[in-house]
Amino acid sequence: MVLHAQPLRLVFLSHLPDVTTTLELTERLMRWEPETMVVAPDGVELAAFQVPGSPGQMAATVEALARSSAVVWAKHGIVTRSDVSATQAADLVEYIEAAATYEVMNLNLGSVQRSRVARARACRSLRSNPSPPRDPRGSEHTSTPASASRRVKRGGRAAPAR
Repeated sequence: MVLHAQPLRLVFLSHLPDVTTTLELTERLMRWEPETMVVAPDGVELAAFQVPGSPGQMAATVEALARSSAVVWAKHGIVTRSDVSATQAADLVEYIEAAATYEVMNLNLGSVQRSRVARARACRSLRSNPSPPRDPRGSEHTSTPASASRRVKRGGRAAPAR
């Protein structure tokens, strides 16, 4: 069974300039709910924009569906497949759209996921410079005085000094 849908948030993500590969899309979707990884273990393929209904779109879809049970058509929609039922193909769309909803909410809050490359660079940087960064204000600001830590209440607010 093959199903085509146009879920709003997933299509929105496919318009973003930093979502141009299958890996980038899959990373953004799989980080939200563990069940997404269960229902789409091969990830979500991303096919570059093709004119809807064109032979190019058909070829890209067939190729992508051979690797995964879901392919997003950039700037258009999603196609899912299931060997079991139309319901399972529809469920896959719903799970992927739920993950896209979380990603869009995250973007609305101003958070952008660092790419795998950026995380790898940060890890390499830490390995090559294992010492913690120095506080530019000087050594007297690097630790909390004992009297201040005793005044901190639950919730992180300091009580007035006596």
